[in-house]
Amino acid sequence: MTGIGIEMKKQYLLKRIKDEYELLKGCRRGSEISYILSQASEKFVYSAPEVVDECFNYLKNFIELDENFNKDDNGSSNGKKDIGLGSNIYGDPIKCYMCDSPDHVQKDCKQKNDE
Repeated sequence: MTGIGIEMKKQYLLKRIKDEYELLKGCRRGSEISYILSQASEKFVYSAPEVVDECFNYLKNFIELDENFNKDDNGSSNGKKDIGLGSNIYGDPIKCYMCDSPDHVQKDCKQKNDE
């Protein structure tokens, strides 16, 4: 999972934990739930992606979690088209400045070369 994907998973997990906090707090069946709640109180800042995945998979046993939490009805992430160039730090797709193509960047743009 990409860095943006894991951040989205953290945000989704934090939202679901907040929504179901009373249920989770009441069913402390061991150290796993208390560990997850402590990680959530720190907003999973210091958690490795594997830890977030483990917490997600464990909490699926207690609360309803959607595996496709970051997909819209069209199957793309947050309504943005999945592209090969990746995303910038704001989660926006990287595109060519000359022609807005998501397939290449300006140094490879044919429009620039045609001018």
